[in-house]
Amino acid sequence: MIGLLHGLESGQGWPLALLCSARTGRPRFLAFVSSGIIFFFHFTYPIAMVIYFIASSFVSFTNPIPRYIAFAVFAAFAVRMILKKPDK
Repeated sequence: MIGLLHGLESGQGWPLALLCSARTGRPRFLAFVSSGIIFFFHFTYPIAMVIYFIASSFVSFTNPIPRYIAFAVFAAFAVRMILKKPDK
């Protein structure tokens, strides 16, 4: 269910951040930390895209390996979240 919400929600990472923090002993603190991490990467994303587009005019980025790595990381995270028992 959370995967479906993550795919449909325009906020993308917020549902996962809240799910991860809700399953811990300090949900408010970890929700704040995970929201800060998401904010940081959303803030730096436009800068990274400008650098990528400038670099792509000089170097070809057709290698699919980074996509496979990203898929493996997200799949491992999903399996970990499914198998992990909530902290009490």
